[in-house]
Amino acid sequence: MPEEIIENGVFKIPLFHGTSTLFLESIQTHGLGGVKPLEVHSVRAFVKEAYELCDAVYSGDEKWEDCKFSPQWLINQECFSDNANFQHGDTYLATNRACAVRHALKNSCGSELLTTGAFMVGLIRDRRPELIDQAFLARNPVMKLISSDSKPILVTVRNVSADMLLSEGGENPEKQIEKLKTLWSIFDGHDVPTINFRLRCVLPLSSPDIEYLDPACEEDPWW
Repeated sequence: MPEEIIENGVFKIPLFHGTSTLFLESIQTHGLGGVKPLEVHSVRAFVKEAYELCDAVYSGDEKWEDCKFSPQWLINQECFSDNANFQHGDTYLATNRACAVRHALKNSCGSELLTTGAFMVGLIRDRRPELIDQAFLARNPVMKLISSDSKPILVTVRNVSADMLLSEGGENPEKQIEKLKTLWSIFDGHDVPTINFRLRCVLPLSSPDIEYLDPACEEDPWW
């Protein structure tokens, strides 16, 4: 491991982005952050429609009432803090490989917002499948995305300039960088603390390091 995390304004440790093969072609062609597929496909509007339909179908259901606040936060793009961020559309990079791997394995569509939409469509299909056609969800292009065969992938980037990043909540990253340096000294380089950053501009990938993840071979200490 390098002795310094940042040297001359450049990260000397790799940063990681967990996603799925749904977005692989876009990443390879346009770089990380070159295209915002959730905006291109109006995913938030799709998830909002699925949520409203799901809320009507499962009205009064105890399990639904207990968990429906999470998709609401995603739809509203809430950001309560850097550690409670539900804004999606930008590209995020993690300092810890396990964090990015967990995101990729947990979100089968490569995006928490898109995966949540797929989950709610599944709930509707379980109880009132005919409503999907009636609500035009079946003809929405997003349905093709969530129905596609996809695999989890990990993108590793190196030598990222600190001025290309924001904090996870979209603020100046200085506090997070200082926190990272402090934790690094505590860990004494034996492990990389988890700090997430938001990419503020396009990160070209001349030779992207793409790793196809096998859930059977990944060990996640948080599971």
